[in-house]
Amino acid sequence: MSKVIEQKMEDLKDQNSMLIERKMLSFEKTIEEKFDKLLSNEVFKAPDWSQVRDKKENNEKTKRETNVIIHRLPESGKETAKERAEDDLLFFNRMTTEVLGLGNIGAVKAIRLGAKTGNDEGNQNAEGNQKRSRPLKIVLPTKEKRDLLFRNTRSRTRGDGESSMIKIMFGNTDVMTNKRPEIKMRVDASQPTIFSLMEAKPKKTGFELDAADINLDQYESFHSPLLNEPNERGTIVYVKKGVGLKTRMLNTKSYLRDVVFLEIDTGEREKLVFGSVYRHWNASEEEHKALEDIFQEINMASNHIVITGDFNFPKN
Repeated sequence: MSKVIEQKMEDLKDQNSMLIERKMLSFEKTIEEKFDKLLSNEVFKAPDWSQVRDKKENNEKTKRETNVIIHRLPESGKETAKERAEDDLLFFNRMTTEVLGLGNIGAVKAIRLGAKTGNDEGNQNAEGNQKRSRPLKIVLPTKEKRDLLFRNTRSRTRGDGESSMIKIMFGNTDVMTNKRPEIKMRVDASQPTIFSLMEAKPKKTGFELDAADINLDQYESFHSPLLNEPNERGTIVYVKKGVGLKTRMLNTKSYLRDVVFLEIDTGEREKLVFGSVYRHWNASEEEHKALEDIFQEINMASNHIVITGDFNFPKN
């Protein structure tokens, strides 16, 4: 009997050993299959560095699609980088709103490219020479905003690539009749859209300017109402013909002597007010008050104002 029991126990032992061995083999096979599957997965493959590089370049290109670079814009003299960046953003927002008429297009960030040089403040170096401003990068929220800005800028450029924005020149001629060749040479070289001349007449009384003295080819002229009155020096503003500007002279008080104010329709949503003022050294308080009044009036009437002049105010 004991032998029979021993034999059965041996048989059971062998059966269990075989069963365990089969399970172990099955487990090993399962592990190998899963490991092979993991090895075939993309995670475990060696990276394709050309694809990695292309992806990085595409990401950088996408980021650049919202950037705008502005050159030769003077830098703020504020003390901290944060304050200077705020000034740059303020300028950009004013440009898009007041000059381009786009409103605030939501500039995200303003960054000056390159290291800031020198410890001196403002836009001049220690020797008093003009410093070269670093390029300004403006980051916009979307590519669509950047495209809107570019489209608007290009719409202000003629087919020959030259900017159609208004160019302004002014100067004190101290008698224009003997400087006409120089005036013409400067105008031909600069091709201003608008330019003004002050002290067109000499100081001596009785001198008068006629149309031949005043007129310049390709320009419409507007002069101060009292041009040929004694003791008046004469202020003349010229507006280029054939560039789509509609101009009318604004009325000013009669005792404003050598003063010209124009309202110029440029085709934009708001008109430009251009003023040219020659203030006599002995101007009266009445004239001062009249100038102050007209400055306030045009400031309320338009966001686009240019005033040139020789004001002769005392230094003290």
